[in-house]
Amino acid sequence: MLQHEVCFLGVADSLFFELGEELERQGIRFRRVEPREQALNSQSLHEAAIVLIGPTIPQEDRLALARRVRALTSAPITVISDSLAELDELRLVTVGVCSISYQPIRPRVLAAQIALRLDHAPADQAEPRLVYGNIEVQVAEHRVTVAGEALDITKTEFDLLAHLMTDPKRAFTHEELTRWIWNDPWVSDHHRLEAHACRLRKKISEAGGPSVIGSVRGVGYRLTATQSADHSS
Repeated sequence: MLQHEVCFLGVADSLFFELGEELERQGIRFRRVEPREQALNSQSLHEAAIVLIGPTIPQEDRLALARRVRALTSAPITVISDSLAELDELRLVTVGVCSISYQPIRPRVLAAQIALRLDHAPADQAEPRLVYGNIEVQVAEHRVTVAGEALDITKTEFDLLAHLMTDPKRAFTHEELTRWIWNDPWVSDHHRLEAHACRLRKKISEAGGPSVIGSVRGVGYRLTATQSADHSS
């Protein structure tokens, strides 16, 4: 069994103890994580193998919480909920939720499903390193350097740059990039994307990097410098 944790957010005491008891029988560690924004960070989810968002989180807050969790960890996310409309389910899936379990929950069954998922989880692998000219993106560390110097950029700018660097010869459409960055197929704000691209372009240039963020008229963005990309692990 992998020695990682199941992290609970917004789970009532009764379910936490019942499910926790079943997880203990499976030899799986678990703990609660405070869902408040001030307490929820990459460190609090560092060892998460699965994140379980419980029904005490109001439905109107659940989507934002799932999106924040996905930004902090690549661990699978499970949501426990009362019945949901199809559109609400789709929105959860598009921000990174892997499964939705409906109440009433059977703790023994859910614990067995978690154990099975952990047993079949792939071994940890190094996240890719993306290199384009003198720009390097360390995906796991969420870090960008230009000519060896760290670049101070926002999460949105990081997501935009990293996604463009995954396929340097390709022109990504506005729709593709907005869906990827904001994890919502209903978001398509070209002006918002343009503002982030302009700021990113300026930061890279001021740090001594090439002008790599190029606009493709009527399409979207692509990398423009004639450099080869390196994808390593």
